[in-house]
Amino acid sequence: MSLDFLLDLPEFRTLVEKLKKGEDCLHLSGLIPEARAYFYALLAGQIDRPLVIVEPQAWALEEIKQEIENLLGFFSIKRQVESLPALSADPYLEVPVPLDMVASRLKVLYGLNQGHQPLILTNLPGLLKKVPRPEDLTRSVVRINHGQSLDRDLLLQQLADYGYTQEDLVSSAGEYAFRGGIVDIYSVWSKNPFRLEFIENQVASIREFDPSTQRSIGRLESVVIPSLKEYPGGKEFREEFKRQARKRETGLADLERKIELWEEGEILPSFDYYALAASDHFCPLSSYLTNPLFILEEKDLIEKEWEEQFSDWEKTYDNLVKQRSFVLSPAEIFSLDFRQEIKSKAVCIQDLSEEGEQPALQLGFQSVPRFDNRIPFFLQYLKKRQEERDVCYIFLTNPGKKDRLAHLLRENDLTVRTVSAVTEKPRGEEINLVEGRLEKGFSYPRQKIYLFAEKDIFTEEKVLTSRPSRKVFFSQFQDLKQGDYVVHTEYGVGLFNGLKKVDLDGQPHDFIELIYRDDDRLLVPVEDLNLVQKFASSAGANPQLDKLGSQSWVKTRARVKKAAEEIAQELLELYARRKTARGFAFSPEGQWEREFDQIFAYEETEDQLRAIQEVRRDMEADQPMDRLLCGDVGYGKTEVAMRAAFKAAMDGKQVAVLCPTTVLANQHLTTFRQRMLLFPVRIEGLTRLQSKKEQQKILEDLKKGFVDIIIGTHRLLSADVGFKDLGLLIIDEEQRFGVSHKEKIKQLKANVDVLTLTATPIPRTLNMALSGLRDISLIETPPRDRLAVHTVVAPFNSRLVASAIKQELERSGQVYYIHNRIEDIDRMARLVEKLVPQARVITIHGQMPGRELEKRMSAFIDQKYNVLVSTTIIENGIDIPLVNTLIVDRADLYGLAQLYQLRGRVGRSSRQAYAYFLVPPLSELTFEARERLKALKEFSELGSGFRLAARDLEIRGAGNILGHRQHGFIEAVGYEYFLQLLDKAIREQKGEKIEEVKCQINLKIDFRIPEDYLPQVNLRLNLYKRLSSLEQPDEALRIREEIEDRFGPVPPSVENLFYYARIRFYAQKIRLSALDRSGQRLVIKFPPETNFIWNQVQGLLRRYAGNVSPLGLMSFNIRAEDEQGFLRETLFILQELSGYTIIN
Repeated sequence: MSLDFLLDLPEFRTLVEKLKKGEDCLHLSGLIPEARAYFYALLAGQIDRPLVIVEPQAWALEEIKQEIENLLGFFSIKRQVESLPALSADPYLEVPVPLDMVASRLKVLYGLNQGHQPLILTNLPGLLKKVPRPEDLTRSVVRINHGQSLDRDLLLQQLADYGYTQEDLVSSAGEYAFRGGIVDIYSVWSKNPFRLEFIENQVASIREFDPSTQRSIGRLESVVIPSLKEYPGGKEFREEFKRQARKRETGLADLERKIELWEEGEILPSFDYYALAASDHFCPLSSYLTNPLFILEEKDLIEKEWEEQFSDWEKTYDNLVKQRSFVLSPAEIFSLDFRQEIKSKAVCIQDLSEEGEQPALQLGFQSVPRFDNRIPFFLQYLKKRQEERDVCYIFLTNPGKKDRLAHLLRENDLTVRTVSAVTEKPRGEEINLVEGRLEKGFSYPRQKIYLFAEKDIFTEEKVLTSRPSRKVFFSQFQDLKQGDYVVHTEYGVGLFNGLKKVDLDGQPHDFIELIYRDDDRLLVPVEDLNLVQKFASSAGANPQLDKLGSQSWVKTRARVKKAAEEIAQELLELYARRKTARGFAFSPEGQWEREFDQIFAYEETEDQLRAIQEVRRDMEADQPMDRLLCGDVGYGKTEVAMRAAFKAAMDGKQVAVLCPTTVLANQHLTTFRQRMLLFPVRIEGLTRLQSKKEQQKILEDLKKGFVDIIIGTHRLLSADVGFKDLGLLIIDEEQRFGVSHKEKIKQLKANVDVLTLTATPIPRTLNMALSGLRDISLIETPPRDRLAVHTVVAPFNSRLVASAIKQELERSGQVYYIHNRIEDIDRMARLVEKLVPQARVITIHGQMPGRELEKRMSAFIDQKYNVLVSTTIIENGIDIPLVNTLIVDRADLYGLAQLYQLRGRVGRSSRQAYAYFLVPPLSELTFEARERLKALKEFSELGSGFRLAARDLEIRGAGNILGHRQHGFIEAVGYEYFLQLLDKAIREQKGEKIEEVKCQINLKIDFRIPEDYLPQVNLRLNLYKRLSSLEQPDEALRIREEIEDRFGPVPPSVENLFYYARIRFYAQKIRLSALDRSGQRLVIKFPPETNFIWNQVQGLLRRYAGNVSPLGLMSFNIRAEDEQGFLRETLFILQELSGYTIIN
């Protein structure tokens, strides 16, 4: 029997024949959930009609879609799979509809309208909600072709009507930005955003670009942009809606209030449902389907769910009508006639059919046992299957695992064969190994065939798959607003007061205005922005403004500079000591190590591979390793640590893994054991979870060398713990250990290799400053399947809480409920139990005894409970992929950084995660809280709130590395400037000569960035800042290329700016004092100590009819037709002079 055995079964053939004849009203039994993706994939290859599969609401459509897509690819069947989810869990909740839901639904409608015949996965609320008519849908999607005539302003209006948000920079789906002839759009249907370049009213080019660099990555011929609303956009529809809605009998006062808010530009969360009042514009989905085949999974469960839900909605509707709210009844939102039509002609999958129903077509699928890492039992089971002459297939996700399992099976006298083609017939009693992804195994005993998924044998790993890079695009001054604190390196802390235009020598010039104490004002020319940093500190407290002309800033700067020099000296001494120490040099990579690498279930990210190579290089050197590995939870640090541990164990050395908490140690123990299951490595845990007797035995074996890897808490630092031959120490979150423990860690570190892991991010700038002194590896690439967390800010509402928790529990997930008041946390837990009776609720808070807290947390991780009501202490480094809903009570009382950290606790898997920030009704909030709430609503994944909170964490990371005594110094001058001082101090300690040179340049040329080229002040400031801080002249050319790509053809004054930046670079390199223009003459002033090679300078002077005076002045006559010509010649002269100067 080959893998597509189903196609040859008489029962399957009968089914296909009936369906081809249109005999759809059938009952199917013997099709278990584990085999359904397999069944649908093969059915899709036989039936040429749209397939609509209706699932119970608790089933995760995206996961089933992924399974079917995997198998369609495996069997080389070309068929599109789409999911049509419910628009929201409850049409009567005032919460915004998730973007991805609207995107999925519109994609299905668009595809059907284009004549596609997809396989659609849906549930009844998703299928029955009325949708825009096909003729209206054409207005909800715009297709743009290269070369097309298109009015740019009309397109911008259309994007606003579609619900896209205007931003300075596009970084998340659903955003757009424009600058002159450039329009950037991030469609919810595309992987990357794209950039349209207009020349007059024609689309001159369409380019895809990377949001993390904002640079183009490829050209496109056409793009499709869908609306973000499931109703027609535009003024016409608005008027029609108002006309129809005002004809209703109830809720008219509420309707007028809502219309008023809508007209003011407020987003009404439920408008996707209100819009159905204009009923002529909507129809059931059946209008899009031609001869569809409906399949109802678990028919009785689907019916029961629907009846209960519909009854609940009717009660809610009645209550809202009594409250005089404008609201539509469930019968107006959902098409009940369409439901009857589906019931009358669907294929029903149900094992128990009721009397009177047609006899079922019987398939014979059955489940296979799960072995959960119990390999001996699995081998026994396979031998039994071989004796029975059954055909066994084992699906494995990568070649490494396949080779390793083949080796293991052969060692146990089982014959093995690798299957490469789907139709390949098996031979004899061999075990067939298949490279492919099967989520769950199943069998068909009538045909003596068994299929095992990897997860049936090995414990399920995380839900993530391979991951390409995506970083936050961060640029200086991106979030600088009027009133923000900044630091000028010469004048100290002031307030930024915007960009000012001033005329100098008849030329317009840009300055930034800074306000100091007593309202003193300073104008800083934009070319000197390299001297200005945004003031950032972790405390969030406002610094004191400096006074212009006083000595306060000079003293502060001197004090901080001294501290930076001390840190630099300490680091250098530590580095020198480490380089002279001798440790164990591990062997180069061997066969088992290569196999261990290949078994990794995912594709490594670039960052991960780099970190693995760096750790290997350190371990193979004869100096002891001391490397710090940084990366967020779920970014793959543990895999790097496990490879290091495996390498050490293969060389006969012991490994100790030290964790700050029992819960984290236990999680690492499970992960390490699972990953090294197929290798002879003994891994033990040493925490409170082991009994005294077990601990005693483990300690004895550890001293004898029988334990390869020991994972534990500070218990590992006790006096009774001894090793036979410790070679590697892995420390997780060292900063969370106390002072006494840190001393013991120091003793343990002596002459063994050390790898320290931390989830607190480390600023790149600090990493650069420390390069060569401290070995740091950064993993910054998030997993590919990690979706943005859908964030909802809403007033507290018990129906919303119940709906959010039920939605998560229905997909077998877990929920965090954050309630930060210990005195009534138990009352809140009881409320949750009352709202959601099926929830298993447990509470934790910081005043609990340590043992009790760990016990409860472990029980939650083991899924004995599914709702954790907690204060903000929820464990930092713990990865619980099943927790994908976070509810924060009284979110208005938290700071942005705190909410960012809390939100980071969910969304650690490929499932859509939700964060609900609950606040009191708006009328009860203070002005400050309302402002904070506004910021929270804009708290998108890569928005400014995210960046500020991320920066806040980085500052904490800097504190961890540099020691907390530096805290005061960072607070005094701001984090950016402190790092600048530290970098300088380190370079000076290493013997580099650093001189500050300031050249006065006045070329009487316009090099402003015009407002009509770059209207956004922040983007202009950012460009000025980058060009004032060049480290190499070529950087200016790279920036120019980027600017032309991002903002369109460069205007003359901006072209001048790029020349000016390079001129300034060379002037400072040669250490000139001043550069002046007098008519067509260039006058250069240089200090006496400048060391020119005069015989070469003479040639340059002759070429430009120039001369030199004894006062250190050099002048050149430049015959240029225009300003750019003058700048070009000036740049050439300075480039030549830089080659004729001896720089000491």
